[in-house]
Amino acid sequence: MSLDDPKFRNDVLAQLNADADEASQVLSDQDFRNHLGASTIGKPCRRKAWLSFRWAYKEKFEGRMVRLFNRGHLEESRFVRLLRLMGFDVREVNPDTGKQYRVSAHNDHFGGSADAMMLAPAKYCITAPVLGEFKTHNDNQFKKLRSKGVAISHPEHVSQTSCYGDGLSVDWTLYMGVNKNDDALHFEWLKTDRHLSGMMLNKAAEVIYSQEPLPMISTHPSFDECKKCAAAGICHYKKPPLRNCRTCRHAFSANEGQWYCSHHNGIIPNEVIRETCGDAYSRII
Repeated sequence: MSLDDPKFRNDVLAQLNADADEASQVLSDQDFRNHLGASTIGKPCRRKAWLSFRWAYKEKFEGRMVRLFNRGHLEESRFVRLLRLMGFDVREVNPDTGKQYRVSAHNDHFGGSADAMMLAPAKYCITAPVLGEFKTHNDNQFKKLRSKGVAISHPEHVSQTSCYGDGLSVDWTLYMGVNKNDDALHFEWLKTDRHLSGMMLNKAAEVIYSQEPLPMISTHPSFDECKKCAAAGICHYKKPPLRNCRTCRHAFSANEGQWYCSHHNGIIPNEVIRETCGDAYSRII
């Protein structure tokens, strides 16, 4: 075998692409989330939020998509570096906790972490701390963001920043978006909407405490949100949910982000919750 052989070269290239996609799965953060995230609570379908919170389905992405998602995480450090070069005091870690600036509610079953707490340099005449929220966008998303603003193009981001601002007692968020195609930037001020935050907390309570599936956004699988939804099989085609304790009707959310089993009358151990006890499992949907 030699790279002088065109077929061998092409075979190696094909294998390199396949290996890169497989290796990229290590970068994935698409594992089950223990909590319902502030970053997703503003999305429109309550049923999808409930199914996700109950671990009824799990999205799996090809290597290219995993790398795209990972780029969003890598971009955060670039935003921070740029803002510091502009004179901002950017704090990614809360000195009181040694962790990110986090908000939580509903016995720690709902929450999220702000990208940064920031102080603007004197030339901007802004004396109060502001939050930083950093997002990456493809070209079409970015064009809509620039022309319509965050509230129209990505309303879930307004819900997210309002939850953070309300929970951290900060009135304004500096939203920064980057076009992944050409590195163009979009800056926008988002004011904390405490009424909206309250609505999102109420919505989160519905999701977290309901023992019955919440209403679907549509009963028609051809509806746009349903066509591209990873949970459509469960909602529209009676596909069974993934088997774990959180999809069992005996499981109830409990204090400190834990889960209680009404059958075994106790807190479900972490090593059991992903697999179920086996003997008493009863599908919740």
